[in-house]
Amino acid sequence: MKAFLKSNAFRSVLILIAIALVSGLLLSVFNDVLYVSAEERLARTLTKIYGKSIDATEQTVNEEHRTNAYGEVELVYLLEDGNFLIKSTGNGGFKNGKVTLWTVLDCSPSADGDTQWNGVGKVVYESNIKQSYISKTSGMYSEFTLHNGELLQGALFTTDKGGDDITNITAGASMSSAAINNAVNAAIVYFRNVYLGAENKYLYEDYIDVKNSTATVGEGKIDYALTVKGNSPAKQFLIDITVENGIITAYEIKTNGSSPASYADKMPAEVKDGTLFVGKDEAQIKALLTDKGALTTESGLLSSGATRSTESCVRAAAFAVCNYALVLGQGGLA
Repeated sequence: MKAFLKSNAFRSVLILIAIALVSGLLLSVFNDVLYVSAEERLARTLTKIYGKSIDATEQTVNEEHRTNAYGEVELVYLLEDGNFLIKSTGNGGFKNGKVTLWTVLDCSPSADGDTQWNGVGKVVYESNIKQSYISKTSGMYSEFTLHNGELLQGALFTTDKGGDDITNITAGASMSSAAINNAVNAAIVYFRNVYLGAENKYLYEDYIDVKNSTATVGEGKIDYALTVKGNSPAKQFLIDITVENGIITAYEIKTNGSSPASYADKMPAEVKDGTLFVGKDEAQIKALLTDKGALTTESGLLSSGATRSTESCVRAAAFAVCNYALVLGQGGLA
């Protein structure tokens, strides 16, 4: 035993123990020095926006509306000037990554004392997951404040061109751009639903450009011509669907929005030709999607290599069949 205590091996163990203790102590010190509390992070964000810290009262996030088609709302604050500040994370980034932002919803009291929304006041970057080109997107943030008239008419932000939504994209970083747009959209949709009472009329409406879609109603039958919103990197799809007595009887992709176009070849054949959907009812189609509108693992559609395109096609089917009774009753898309 005495020989071991005098050996080089024992000295090496002591040195390693000493290094571990010192490293642990330094790490603890640095953690204390570098730690930023939630309150300090909020104060820094408010300073970026207003040039100073102002009073902010945290609001309870409405769990029913916390997540939507675009992402998730994490925090909501009512500011002393009457504006709302929402921290939200957008989906659809590169490698399924995400971007987290702070969005100011500019508000003022209306004549009847309710909240009057004036549009987006400012957007501030917070963090990202797996977005290697995020530094290229800095020019996007000012764009969010330039389209308030369109936002008040129901528009949102997209990387697509055309349609009623607002195009905002950085060349060379389209998927990070999509996640940034979705973070702002998530905040806007939450605010509309919770504070303005602007609930969606249709199931899966967030995925469909309803204004540029039609539904021709017959006896127990609806012929849809749907414009499916971009699902980055996939662009808009144009899809014709027929629903009879609550069952999809025809499904045809008129314009395939896969991007790049070669990804259309990676889509499952039964999705491209519509046979996956024909003969299915509401329950069977809904089983292909999660509550957040993403493809389920059980669907067997996640390994095609064209997930976003496939997802768009399933969402179109879900919109068509799940709103069958409503659209039939009102005689079309109203």
